[in-house]
Amino acid sequence: MAPLVLGVGALLYVGGLSAVMLWIRRLRQRRLGDPAAAREWYILAAVLGAPIALLLAFTIVSALR
Repeated sequence: MAPLVLGVGALLYVGGLSAVMLWIRRLRQRRLGDPAAAREWYILAAVLGAPIALLLAFTIVSALR
């Protein structure tokens, strides 16, 4: 079960970081964000996203078993 949880967690983590990157890119295209703020949002998403992705993956895998 652990490899499955880690795999789903990795997919959720990468998906979440990709969503943050797209959101930041759209903000910068509309000239609403600067590079420093974009970097801070990305770091915040990376740090908070890791435990959240693993907990969500564990919940999803447990529910599907």
